[in-house]
Amino acid sequence: MEEKIDESLKKEDENKNIKILLYVITFLILMTGAIFFLFGENSIFGDKYTYENKNTGDKFSFKKEKIDENLVLHTLTAYSIYQRIGHKYDISFRNNPKELETLSIDDVRKNILGKERLYITLDPNYKGKAVVASVELARILGQAEWGVFKIPTSAATIEKTNTTYPVITCKDVSSRVGVIWLRLGNTTSVTSYKGCVIVEGTDYDNLIKAADKLAYYLLGVMPR
Repeated sequence: MEEKIDESLKKEDENKNIKILLYVITFLILMTGAIFFLFGENSIFGDKYTYENKNTGDKFSFKKEKIDENLVLHTLTAYSIYQRIGHKYDISFRNNPKELETLSIDDVRKNILGKERLYITLDPNYKGKAVVASVELARILGQAEWGVFKIPTSAATIEKTNTTYPVITCKDVSSRVGVIWLRLGNTTSVTSYKGCVIVEGTDYDNLIKAADKLAYYLLGVMPR
């Protein structure tokens, strides 16, 4: 009887942790917007620098911001057209694009920007840093005020949880639905398998690097 009770309590704790991990995605996206506002291009803090796309010759303005001893943000000033109106965005990343130049990436643009809806899915047992990688992508893809591409983008998990988040895997890719799978693995790269975009890192920090590389690529900042 005691073993059953312990097992039940353990399961409840796991479900609670999963809920906290997933709900924090939305919170971090909102907080990211606040950071952009406080530490954007017009901030009095930070050092400016320029990054040049070696393939196109286009130059992009960045500002390096030291938030605390453990966090440095690289804020990109970007522009886009949405509903025939020009928009300016200050988008922060954890990694300088120059540091990501050797990171491998497939041509996955059409598997993301050509879709009507996107899901960013991950293992619900991953630690919070995996959520950071998810936020790095959701904030430029989604429909929030600071989103660039304005594609309906939702969080998901690769297995069933005691939450309202859908179970989404690469099998759910279709002509209208795109899937970005964040996972830990043997490489740090961005690849495509049957239309499913796989963002992989050998650890959580490298998973964030892979997510940043994908975001930079979609924005046209970095070549493949």
